[in-house]
Amino acid sequence: MGWGSQKITARQILQLVLGFRAAYQLRPAVFDSLKESAKKLPEGPLRDLANVVVETFFLTSSAQRAFEELHKRTDNMLLQQFAYIMEMSESASDESMAEALDAFVTRLRHIEDLERQ
Repeated sequence: MGWGSQKITARQILQLVLGFRAAYQLRPAVFDSLKESAKKLPEGPLRDLANVVVETFFLTSSAQRAFEELHKRTDNMLLQQFAYIMEMSESASDESMAEALDAFVTRLRHIEDLERQ
């Protein structure tokens, strides 16, 4: 809702988060990781949204402005939760981030299973 006419599914968000987690483990930089994971998504509203957030960060050098852009453009609760995890990276340890991402992946997989039923 609020971003294109296509619905963003839990499966698509899971794909984004898995790519983000893999990139973040190699190099813990939120916006570089988001950029890398967005490249692997198919064309569509989620990829477009991720790219806007990344571009906002690189244009403004403000993580806060980038996250505000995400919050403004979507009311998808799963994306809001992912944004919160990314935002917490500024003050959290890498270990805490890994735990938060793993827990979120588990939750997304459960939601994806429910969507398929």
